[in-house]
Amino acid sequence: MAGLRLNINTDGPTELTSITMTEAVEHYKIHELADCGRDGKAYSTRNRKTLVLNRWVLAHWGKLELRAIKTVAVEQWLKSLVTSKFGRPKLLAGGTREKNPRRDGQRFQSCNTVGVH
Repeated sequence: MAGLRLNINTDGPTELTSITMTEAVEHYKIHELADCGRDGKAYSTRNRKTLVLNRWVLAHWGKLELRAIKTVAVEQWLKSLVTSKFGRPKLLAGGTREKNPRRDGQRFQSCNTVGVH
């Protein structure tokens, strides 16, 4: 029991924090975005989440280890997201910026549940 507490409370790298965002996203895609038929997510949901992950998350955070990604940096990054979909660059809509952190939380929860290492 004491060893478990020490492992949980350590500031050093653990199996979960030693993985990169790319590895976490790949794990999420395999386990959470798999085609599970009627019990799984709709094709449009899987497709949209994959596009968002590839376009925004992996492009910026992919090479970093999870432990290197800090909340303040993510918040600043979210505020800086722009799109040039309709010609000139503009900030993403508030809803899009707010959905991205929730998606990150889902990926981290997925990795934590299965015990990615």
